[in-house]
Amino acid sequence: MVTRRAYEKYCSKCKMLFKAEEIESPMFRYRVFCKAEYCLEK
Repeated sequence: MVTRRAYEKYCSKCKMLFKAEEIESPMFRYRVFCKAEYCLEK
């Protein structure tokens, strides 16, 4: 799960992004499904 700012800065332009779902959470805006291992470690 990522914030809107993190999604726009890192995930939206990433080639490894599989899909992103908007969720209703006070802190996080998106649930991101990505194929990159280094993103999962952060």
